[in-house]
Amino acid sequence: MPDEYGSYMDAGGYGDTELDWRGCCVKFPDRLPGQTPSEAVRIHANSAHISVGVKTAHFDPTGRLVVTTDSSVTPIMAGLCSSDETLSARGISQGPSIGSTTSIYVFYSGEESRRLYLDNAADYDIVAGALANFWLMWATVRHRGTPGGKSPRERLDLLEARVTELEGSP
Repeated sequence: MPDEYGSYMDAGGYGDTELDWRGCCVKFPDRLPGQTPSEAVRIHANSAHISVGVKTAHFDPTGRLVVTTDSSVTPIMAGLCSSDETLSARGISQGPSIGSTTSIYVFYSGEESRRLYLDNAADYDIVAGALANFWLMWATVRHRGTPGGKSPRERLDLLEARVTELEGSP
């Protein structure tokens, strides 16, 4: 039931708790000659990498990665991000700031002990590479559950049973 532990603090994921998921993989490919970092960075989507609910990825003038979603990710339950093995091996980490439709990520170089400004070509080149990926995911609560609440599958089964029952009625 909502609010068991305080305002907006639910006790658990009951059967009727519903979440919306958004996520993607952002790729940092090597820049082509004359290409800016913002022109190089892209959402990586193909038969092996799907993007759900993410519209754009670019760098702002302060060197932060800005990712926009198709609709609000509030109320947010979780906003996760992770460097892949390529970036992790280089000591690259990041900190997220999750907003309603815009999330901002600041990147850091552990090897250089400093923040990276990814709109700067030299800093972008530190993270760039054919296999350099950054993974993002948001979980938004669509429906806050209640004890004994029916899951979406259970509700659909009940609805289908009722339709079958009504179809058999004269």
